[in-house]
Amino acid sequence: MRRIPHARPVEQAEVLAITALDELVANVIASNRLCVPQPFLDWVSTEVTHLVEQQTRRWARLQTHTGAAADPAAIRHMVHTWVMPRIAQRFGELAAAQPSALAPRPAGRPAGARSRPVNTIDVTLP
Repeated sequence: MRRIPHARPVEQAEVLAITALDELVANVIASNRLCVPQPFLDWVSTEVTHLVEQQTRRWARLQTHTGAAADPAAIRHMVHTWVMPRIAQRFGELAAAQPSALAPRPAGRPAGARSRPVNTIDVTLP
């Protein structure tokens, strides 16, 4: 993904997010031997695209207040996090064929590293 010159930060983030969504959908289609049901494509083109645009706008507004730039790897990871659970819920067979190796990782995170929710505490019980 490349940055768009002279774009406002929110617009930049939206373009990166839609590009990430396109890549994710292309990966799902490819991993399902180019055979996906038409309702999946209809759903992606309406509901999912709207969700990604809405979530990205919300995220980008928060980022502009902190002065952070749109990071393509982070946006790709967020889109995957927002969309894959929904694909699994509505079209489980398509998500099952999606190789986990295609799942994007935030920059600096090694392959195979487990993600851990931020608000968890490790507790060892006796």
